[in-house]
Amino acid sequence: MATKPYDQEYEQDSKKCCLEDWENDLKDVQNKLKMSQCKKTGISNKNTNAMQWHAKLNMFWDSMQQTDELLDDVSVHLELFIDQSELICSNIECSRMAIQILFCKLKKVFDCTDSLREHLIDFFMKVDCLGDENINANSSFIYACLQNLLAKLELAVAKQQALLKLFIEILTCIEELEEAICDDDCGVKGHLHHLADIFTRATEESVTCDLDRSCDEKVEPKPVIPLECERVFVFTGRQRELSAEEKKEIKDELDQVCKEHEALASCERSLSEAVESSRAAQECK
Repeated sequence: MATKPYDQEYEQDSKKCCLEDWENDLKDVQNKLKMSQCKKTGISNKNTNAMQWHAKLNMFWDSMQQTDELLDDVSVHLELFIDQSELICSNIECSRMAIQILFCKLKKVFDCTDSLREHLIDFFMKVDCLGDENINANSSFIYACLQNLLAKLELAVAKQQALLKLFIEILTCIEELEEAICDDDCGVKGHLHHLADIFTRATEESVTCDLDRSCDEKVEPKPVIPLECERVFVFTGRQRELSAEEKKEIKDELDQVCKEHEALASCERSLSEAVESSRAAQECK
């Protein structure tokens, strides 16, 4: 019976010692939990920034891909327009040659008409010089026919000027069309070939500044075609791949930190419950 006070005192000291250890452990865990929360917040912000940056790069990349597809469409349509312009120029050349041939043939007809008219006028002048009143249209069928022919020749000669004017207008229109469409320097076909060269040729005529530094002098943006040869296209693709890897690494790190934080939070709850239960038990005694 004499050992009972000693055992109770020992038990009380033991519980008091455990309570102090739990309280110290609780403070230590709470400090670690605060540090873990700060670390978690920092990595969470870093993860948010990485996700936003990767999303922007994806947006830029999709825009470049769409632009590249549009460039392909433009190239296809340019080739179609060039083929059409070549066909139009071929038709213009054929039309010009046909008009020139027709003009030459009509010129021969006009020359023959003028010559025949002059011969008929000379014939009637010589007949009039004979002074024979019996030779007239009423007495001679041939004379009447020749007079009728001369009258028709006069009408034909009168219409020659209008016809020649029309031929000149047609040739002028053909020359203007040929210059406007088929000229290699200023025509539509020349411009189409120039655009086709721009949209289908890889060129080094772009911004010459390094990607690692800003340009001191003003430059005119001129993308390299096709875009797969453009430095910005290549740089964006590389950064997009790197950002995806970085985003994954940060996400893995965040998951690990979240697990550690949850473990500390669980430990903090357990210690808090243990401390509260121990304090309550001591107060009851």
